[in-house]
Amino acid sequence: MIAATMKKPITDDPADWREKIDKIMDAFDFGKVRRVMEFLGWKWHTDDGMRVPEEPVIRAEARRLLIMAISLGESGSIISGGLEATRFEGDLSLSFEVEQHTVYEQDEQ
Repeated sequence: MIAATMKKPITDDPADWREKIDKIMDAFDFGKVRRVMEFLGWKWHTDDGMRVPEEPVIRAEARRLLIMAISLGESGSIISGGLEATRFEGDLSLSFEVEQHTVYEQDEQ
């Protein structure tokens, strides 16, 4: 998993959230995400049809998801195309997940 997280106290100040988003966007390795998507043939629906998105498209989607995660209130996640933006209280994170599996307690009965 590729991830970046910014931690600070809970705030509703838009400037604080912009700073967190900017730091994540600077630290996150979008080139690596693009290379993994290319290797796996991971395509998104784009204006040009189904294709592996270019890095600027991935970056724009990541920023959109981060903004949406902030709007969820104190906590929540938005997931699209392998990217996951999560807000938990004052923390904000972005990850790219290739595979995940969860076993829930009720599944084991």
